Amino acid sequence: MLKLSRPPFLSAAALLLLVVVGFVTLLGKPGRQLTPHPAASCGLSPDFCPGSPAPQHARCSIAVAFEQPCEVVQEEVEARIARNADRKSHPGAYALLASAPAACTKGSRHTAVGAHPSPADVGMAGEYFTDFFGLTYQGVGGGCRVAACSESQGMSLCDFSTNFCNVFNLFCNSTDGCTSLVTSLKYELVATGEDCFHTAVCTQLSSLESGAEADPAQCAR
Repeated sequence: MLKLSRPPFLSAAALLLLVVVGFVTLLGKPGRQLTPHPAASCGLSPDFCPGSPAPQHARCSIAVAFEQPCEVVQEEVEARIARNADRKSHPGAYALLASAPAACTKGSRHTAVGAHPSPADVGMAGEYFTDFFGLTYQGVGGGCRVAACSESQGMSLCDFSTNFCNVFNLFCNSTDGCTSLVTSLKYELVATGEDCFHTAVCTQLSSLESGAEADPAQCAR
């Protein structure tokens, strides 16, 4: 049976909070959707996702526990957005859309021309996809719990972890092959949402045994 491990910087009470309010997909197992943070705004929906006009589209939500306080986490995230610190082989274009101190960040990312998946892969016009994403921050002891969600703005299905990577690349550290701009963040990926499982077809194409399209190894392809 899978067990949720406690990061060394989290107290038992903090871990309990993560279980009670994080409780979605623990370690890749499908579960309920993540619960929103009450302090979140930034134009995000109640489930802290940015929303999409497309009736069928890919999205992915995650919960992450950080050792550092929320102000430090948000500073690093938004520094990477400002610097367009995209690790993909075809770097996209990040933009900051909204921000509230120690509460939330909303941004967008355009995939680059020549990157896959592309609109052409699904029979659509246009040269790139646009994704919106949101991160909400909540202090837990001396650390920070982040709930994040990225959502495609156009028709899409399998995204080969693109939505996951849109947010993962904003906080990953040198252990993941990432370059920090302000602070090297210490984190634990606590949960992935059921919305990271994009139909049975996508599950078969996933690089993860769980079938989720939430693979850090895809974030530099």
